Amino acid sequence: MAHKLVALYLRDGSEHWVLVHIEIQAQRDDAFARRVHALNNRIFEQHDRPVASLAVLADDDPHWHPDGFHNHLFGTTMGITFASVKLLDYASRIDELLA
Repeated sequence: MAHKLVALYLRDGSEHWVLVHIEIQAQRDDAFARRVHALNNRIFEQHDRPVASLAVLADDDPHWHPDGFHNHLFGTTMGITFASVKLLDYASRIDELLA
């Protein structure tokens, strides 16, 4: 598992250190969102810092768009919601992107 600690500078000039976790998935995997959650938690536990998880979906299923994993039991909710981008969504915009 590779992750990198980076510094971000906000518009007010303040500096914040964050961890960014990027997952690239090339095929549909029903366990993907749960894995993102598990890795996010492991990275947080290791560094004791907030972690931003981002998913790049390179699969060919236009209907598969995971963006979170949540577990609800007896009034307790545990989980993650994460940002994702689907490369297939940009297929019709190749010329625009190349420009």
